[in-house]
Amino acid sequence: MDSSIDFDNLSETFPTFEEDSEVPVGSCVAVGHSVSTYLGKKDDQSGEKDFNLATNVLFVIVFGVPD
Repeated sequence: MDSSIDFDNLSETFPTFEEDSEVPVGSCVAVGHSVSTYLGKKDDQSGEKDFNLATNVLFVIVFGVPD
């Protein structure tokens, strides 16, 4: 591994995909994500609150794309 890599500024060190392009199918990637739950509105019929699940992709690191 190159010891000169600035891990605090990876987006400035390595090239990025354009915002409107997609990572090719079959690529080798690592995906960072978060998951959280929160209470929703109370159901008028049962009086119980429902739980909601939120998922968010934080980053994708592309290690390689198919030929």
